[in-house]
Amino acid sequence: MLLGAFIPQASTFSNLIFYGLIAILFFAFLEEKLEKKIFYEKRVIFILLANIFAWFLAYFIVEPYNPDLAFILFLVWITPTATAAPGVISILGWKVNFVIASVLFTNIFMAFTWPFFFQYTGYWSIEVLPVLIATLKVIMIPLLVAQLFHYIFPKGRTFIVSRFKFLGFYIWLGVIFLAIAKASDFISSQSQIWFLDILWVFIGVAVLCVFNFVFWKFIGGKEYGLESSQSLWQKNTIFSTWVALQFFTPMIALGPIFYIVFHNLYNAYLLYKRKK
Repeated sequence: MLLGAFIPQASTFSNLIFYGLIAILFFAFLEEKLEKKIFYEKRVIFILLANIFAWFLAYFIVEPYNPDLAFILFLVWITPTATAAPGVISILGWKVNFVIASVLFTNIFMAFTWPFFFQYTGYWSIEVLPVLIATLKVIMIPLLVAQLFHYIFPKGRTFIVSRFKFLGFYIWLGVIFLAIAKASDFISSQSQIWFLDILWVFIGVAVLCVFNFVFWKFIGGKEYGLESSQSLWQKNTIFSTWVALQFFTPMIALGPIFYIVFHNLYNAYLLYKRKK
């Protein structure tokens, strides 16, 4: 995964990230059937609204001191729930339906609203419509195609999941490789980027990662504490990495890339602890 840092030339193929992300989400959504009962998890909506408030609060606290870091943290924070979260929750023995609701609700919600949040911060001048169309393509195409398999071609869905599900993991590795290569190529070509800038991003994302896990565990209460923390802590950072590379700069993409490392390391620890 980190090999991309040593092969920045691979950034030439970074346009493949878009198609890789669609493939990853397709395999993920094949295992998550869109049903009405999923959206009856009212606590998911409450947590999402609380999270929106926290996004802006954190942004406007950090922005006067470091606008670049504030936007990077904002981008990471508003990233929807990772599509792999239900699988991790299942292995850990927690409530899967709550997390599935979070995956579907937050990813669909952010696909429609993400560009408007960017514009509201005023940090970066972007055209809303191109970003909106691009994010809707990335989220809605794999979601709708996967649901067609669920409801119209259930046997085809079973066949794909049983034979080709493993491809999602390797595509994920490839996407991360290309994203890191793109960031590495950008940093090496920009003399004005200092090690301290990268260090601040690293520290900021680490603090955000810890805060997300601890705070949302508290908000979720006794019944959904662990599920809430996982839903809002384990993020679809592949998606936000693509957004950063597509519409901003590879430096902005360092935020979600660092977050990928942190949350996967902690998930590995949780799974190891569970097995013991």
